[in-house]
Amino acid sequence: MAENNEAFHALSLAVRARGAYYGGGKCEDKIKSGKAKLCVIACDASDNTIKKFTDMADFRGIDICRAFTKCELGRLFSREEVSVCVVTDDNLSLLLRGKLRKE
Repeated sequence: MAENNEAFHALSLAVRARGAYYGGGKCEDKIKSGKAKLCVIACDASDNTIKKFTDMADFRGIDICRAFTKCELGRLFSREEVSVCVVTDDNLSLLLRGKLRKE
C-alpha cells in the first residue's frame, strides 16, 4: 500500500468521483484549460515529465505535489503505471493536500 495511506485514499476518492484524470495528453488539456486544481507527479517520474508538468502548472498557478510511485498511481487508475494525474474537483484537491501535509 502507499506510503501516504490517508492521501492515497483521498486520491482514490477523487478517482471514483471522476474528479481525477491521468495521462500526459488529458492532464495537459485540463491544466491548460484551467480545470485542474492539483497536479500529482509520481516521485519516480522521468525528469522530462517532471519538468514539463511542473513548468506548465507553475505558469498557471496550479498546485503541484510529488507523491506516490508510478505503480501506486497506476493502481488507482487500473493501469500498470501512471506518471502524472490531475484533480479537477476543488474539495477533493483540498482534502488531498491536507492529507499530504499531515503525513
